[in-house]
Amino acid sequence: MRKKGIALAFAAVAIVLGASGAGPACFDRQCDPGAAPNYGENPSDPKGHLVDDDTWETTAIDAPWLPYSANTGYTLVVLPWVAQNRPIVEMHAYLSGSSQPSASGNNFAEGSGNSVEFSQQKAGQIFIYNATCANFFVRVVLRAGRPLDAGVAE
Repeated sequence: MRKKGIALAFAAVAIVLGASGAGPACFDRQCDPGAAPNYGENPSDPKGHLVDDDTWETTAIDAPWLPYSANTGYTLVVLPWVAQNRPIVEMHAYLSGSSQPSASGNNFAEGSGNSVEFSQQKAGQIFIYNATCANFFVRVVLRAGRPLDAGVAE
């Protein structure tokens, strides 16, 4: 009889904690998937800039970073690399809770895990996705490799 009472007590605690929101579930709309716009494909849209022939960034480190909401992403398109058929070989995404971390004295860190999921689309184009329920601001830095149709150097 005592074992049954203990089991019922544990069940009651589990139900109360689950109903009170103490569990890890999302109870509002913050986890709903959002938009995943193209960034850089249309020359009249904001498009980041080339730091040099091989390095591109969405924004300068001291400029406003891109909003990076829960379950949203961007298709990043570097038009010169698309035209040159250059694959993206190095990707870095920096996350912050502030839109301008260097100007506001806030911090940032390189994203990892589900907060920054990259997938190569085609040469000069990559998709970045925030597969979490957290909202951030993001700055992405990409590096390009040699053109895909370039021969092997002898």
